[in-house]
Amino acid sequence: MTSHSRHKETLANIMSMDTCTRLSEYDDDIREIRRHVFRRFRGLRATITWIQRTPDLPQDLASRFTNEVLREALEWLYASHGKKFNSKDDNTDVSKDDNTDVGKDDNTDVGKDDNTDVGKDDDTGLFDEPYTDSTVPGSEEVMLYLRRQRDSVSGIPRYSEITHILYRMERFISMKLSTEKEVVRAHRIRRIIIFMLPVFFACIAVYLYFFFRSRVSGVDPGEITYPGGIVGTYYNGKDFDKRILARVDRQININTRKSPAPGVNADHFSIRWDGFIRAPKTGPRYICVGVDDGARVFLDRELLINDWTAGPYRRACKKVRLSKGWYRLRVDYFEETLSARMELLWGTDKRHLSLVPAKYLCCKVKDGNEDRHED
Repeated sequence: MTSHSRHKETLANIMSMDTCTRLSEYDDDIREIRRHVFRRFRGLRATITWIQRTPDLPQDLASRFTNEVLREALEWLYASHGKKFNSKDDNTDVSKDDNTDVGKDDNTDVGKDDNTDVGKDDDTGLFDEPYTDSTVPGSEEVMLYLRRQRDSVSGIPRYSEITHILYRMERFISMKLSTEKEVVRAHRIRRIIIFMLPVFFACIAVYLYFFFRSRVSGVDPGEITYPGGIVGTYYNGKDFDKRILARVDRQININTRKSPAPGVNADHFSIRWDGFIRAPKTGPRYICVGVDDGARVFLDRELLINDWTAGPYRRACKKVRLSKGWYRLRVDYFEETLSARMELLWGTDKRHLSLVPAKYLCCKVKDGNEDRHED
């Protein structure tokens, strides 16, 4: 007796027992047989794939092989329900009846009888009716396929349909061979998934909303006084220690080893640009700083870029979605030693950035004493 036959016989005997006995004494055997069934069905599907990819195989042999695959699959399916598969009504096993065994009876051998086409001889065993059992889910699908195959003019096996049938039969067997604990666990997992799916999709929707929505400009048009530049307040000391002057810079662009403004140290100074920036159109945009040593960028009073550490020149960027209009902008910068370099850059592509033009910047005059506008 082969390993497959032994497993099928053991499975049929176990599944014919009452539920309590089966669950209490044979759970481990059922799991072992189930693993064997999965391996065997993978082999059956591989056989179908091989037949499909072998165009030189004669049609009668291809039909015979596919029928044998379906026969074995039915044997496993019936065994999982505690029954023995027979292709005839006389309860004689297909594999043991010399009169119906495929390939052993010269009068009924598939593909060898010139008077009978493949799948059309009622004496060929596999096509005999009825052998399906309404209590065995999946067997009806095989019967319907065989009927269509028998009535087919070409007689060519439908490989995709056979593969689909094998997948469904494997699922039926898996459900039948599941233990009570596994069934309960599967139902619990299914309920959790059903409960979590709306929460998951809600989270995705919220994320997409906040990710793709554009910031809305909340600036009062009356605050836009002098477009074409932004007020920069210069300090000695890298922590805005001593205010030296305030002036309007057309762009935020410093690159020097000397003092950036009269009275300001060449090293250890800081600058704060305070004003507005205008998005020319709605859409995503990168706002970046190229800095040596440290910089911070606030957009609408929200910290956008924070690179407040001393170091060589580098760039830091943040992607934002802006609606067309003006936004509050504050840029902080400090220089420690050696070269001082600070650039406010933007662009729709991170690889192609440019300085923010003066026409998209505006100064903010708080009062006549604190800041002053200089041409």
